[in-house]
Amino acid sequence: GGLIFDLERRTDITLSIDDGPPVAQVTPRQTADNTAAAIAADSGVTVTTRAGTLVIAALSPSETDPDQVTTTAVYTPQEGCEAVPPDAASHPDAALTETVTAGCPITATLVGSRDQVVNAAAFLAAASGSRLTPDPVAVLVDFALAGASYGDLVNLFNALGGRPIADVLAPTANIASPQLGAIIQAFNQILDASTDNTVILLNEDTNFTALSQSLQQLRTAVN
Repeated sequence: GGLIFDLERRTDITLSIDDGPPVAQVTPRQTADNTAAAIAADSGVTVTTRAGTLVIAALSPSETDPDQVTTTAVYTPQEGCEAVPPDAASHPDAALTETVTAGCPITATLVGSRDQVVNAAAFLAAASGSRLTPDPVAVLVDFALAGASYGDLVNLFNALGGRPIADVLAPTANIASPQLGAIIQAFNQILDASTDNTVILLNEDTNFTALSQSLQQLRTAVN
């Protein structure tokens, strides 16, 4: 059991800033915070674990909006892109590192204000430090780009049990009351902690509004 996405878990992570030497990181939270500081200082980072490598390029100005910046994040599984799924017996975190051969490496483009892109980069670094590939957290990266705190997004991911938001939205979603309560609490925490501008941006995200409506319906059904 335990958390799927544990910011405090001590594990094997190194972080390189620009072309500097890899520096050991104690936890995914430290990795995320150091990544945020480096990206905010216009450096690029490389996060490496036994599961894979995440490379986030230094920020560059957006070509379409002078108030925005952009970067790319590229994740490559440690086994490379022709890999077979890891053997569960030899890899205790096999379930977290399903290898994707199609769409490998995984590339995400982050566009937004400096703060938004730094926040999303920190979230991706935390996910990589927890040995999660970008795929299961892709929707939450969009929430991070809207400005939702990466720590609050980690709590939402864990409340969802690592399930894609689409599963929760399905009419057949079978969610026990305690888990539903945890999801609603994590969702409300994002709203409570977010600025007005972030809430506006989140409400323009179809996944966020669909999750909000679905949680209201599920809560009504439980009551």
